[in-house]
Amino acid sequence: MALYSYLRGHPNATAEEIEHCFDGNLCRCTGYRPIIDAARVFAGVKEVVKENENICPSTGKPCNCKIVEGELKFQAGTEPIFPPFLKQYSPKSLKIVGETCTWYRPLTLDSLLQLKKDFPSAKIVVGATELTVERTVKGFKYPTFISPIKILELQKIEVTDEGVRFGSSVNLTDVVATLSELIKTLPEWKTRSYVALIEQLRLFAGHAVRNVASLAGNIFTASP
Repeated sequence: MALYSYLRGHPNATAEEIEHCFDGNLCRCTGYRPIIDAARVFAGVKEVVKENENICPSTGKPCNCKIVEGELKFQAGTEPIFPPFLKQYSPKSLKIVGETCTWYRPLTLDSLLQLKKDFPSAKIVVGATELTVERTVKGFKYPTFISPIKILELQKIEVTDEGVRFGSSVNLTDVVATLSELIKTLPEWKTRSYVALIEQLRLFAGHAVRNVASLAGNIFTASP
């Protein structure tokens, strides 16, 4: 599922990028090597099998599972298209009332501030990646949640002469993507901190978490 999702968004991914997309995924069945070997064909990588090296990484017995004949490519055109009506969907403010809590999703900064004024103890969440730990391990209880993910001001990414300004709701995946592009165009001395941050974030959780977790959220929760 992780590979399928990644290739839908990155049909021309390199072998290294495909390998990184498995960050944070645990496998207790076949192990990682057979999965990665299979996934690498989507990047057009052929496995070179030397004599006496055609040993199955899963069973440890001789086989030809690592021999790739021809070149397999990911064909994006054969996949179901993303529903067009969802691309034109205009988000609306939400209020979801549950048995133990209420969830708000405002669309403007003013609405967010008003909700926080009305509910001072409300928990502001973006990806909610820390929420399970707080509720199950630390025993925290939150009757009100506010999600600011649809507020445009908090989703902005601004590149200036002084650096990059990320909105507090920008997810970690977009942070890495933005910094990676800047590294390609800016002088090396200007991007040393960008390189360091990217390397740190690659060790932080997996792709699924980084796709929703925000930089500001992890600063406020003091997550590593």
